[in-house]
Amino acid sequence: MAIPPDNLLLGETDSMPMPDDRVYVVTDQGPATGIGTYADSVYRLLREELPIQVMYVGCSPLGTHPGWVPLPGARMAEWPFQVVPALRHNYRRLREVVTPDAAVHFGGVWYEFLREFRRSVVTLHDYYPRRPRLVDALRPGDFLRDASSLWQYVVLPRHVRTARARIVPTRHVQKCLSEGTSLSSQVIHHWVEPYRFHPREKDAARQTLGLPREGRLVLNVSGITSNKDYATLAAVAAGLPPGYRFVKVGGGLTHVPRVLSLPRLSYETYPLVFNACDVYVHTSIEEGFGRPLLEAMSSGLPIVSARTEVSEEVLGRGALMVSPSTGSAKEWVSKVEAVAQEDVRRRVLTLSESQLVQFSPTAAHSALISTYREVYGW
Repeated sequence: MAIPPDNLLLGETDSMPMPDDRVYVVTDQGPATGIGTYADSVYRLLREELPIQVMYVGCSPLGTHPGWVPLPGARMAEWPFQVVPALRHNYRRLREVVTPDAAVHFGGVWYEFLREFRRSVVTLHDYYPRRPRLVDALRPGDFLRDASSLWQYVVLPRHVRTARARIVPTRHVQKCLSEGTSLSSQVIHHWVEPYRFHPREKDAARQTLGLPREGRLVLNVSGITSNKDYATLAAVAAGLPPGYRFVKVGGGLTHVPRVLSLPRLSYETYPLVFNACDVYVHTSIEEGFGRPLLEAMSSGLPIVSARTEVSEEVLGRGALMVSPSTGSAKEWVSKVEAVAQEDVRRRVLTLSESQLVQFSPTAAHSALISTYREVYGW
């Protein structure tokens, strides 16, 4: 049986007729994660036009989040080794809650049960082999995340082949998917909400977040996975000159001096961290997209990034780049210092603002509605 509608006020628009059934955006990632924020953005982008809700099938407590519905009967995981069986249980439970003919948009990291829904859209955020490292065996949660990612990479082609539409966030992921599986896909770039991410007064943002009012702050937002290159992040944080502090959102680097850790921020305060800082550092060597890059650009925060296919596609010339294979910590720090110069900062932000036009909510809205019409037969 389908979940009953929530109390959103929904009505017809001039652009399209009201569909008969609800769109379920299914995700196994919480709203504070990168993939979870994508599911939330889809909901917020389309909620005024469609009867849409986010169905959360993850195995961590959800809490209260507008538009998100926790799966009835979901199993939680208290320890890392419980994650896989809990997720499998939750996806099986999804089959009992949402009918096979429902309009379902999968936006998580597990795709095993996608083929059981006859009208499915899937967003594939990443497609590359993220191999577990032996050093991560000392951190079971990190090791299991990478092992799960690698397993999904292996089995993904079989699971998503039946989807009526496959969405990817970048041309790089589209190319990897085509070359690795011969599966076609449609690029719909990520986007951010300008009402959330925009320039604000720096001192007020620092005061709200309890950050130092003086000095320069270098920001990184990322989870603790091997592709984020935490070794380089730690080296950059340790090598910053006097007067600089490193702000880490998402955990990690707690052992490095002069690192200010903000492991969790609320939905309301999270955008402020981009306004409170002076430069964003992106060391990730493998990424499907990297939503914080858009959040930084939209907030008027200059970026120093590893040069990868994805970062070049997303950032264009609107960032200072460092080679991930040959760039030393000293080079990273020199780029961080360079962007503090007013002429360099102004040039980077001008190019960044021009690049941001490609990632507008309007373009994403048009592309998603077009895909839904085709797949769901509206």
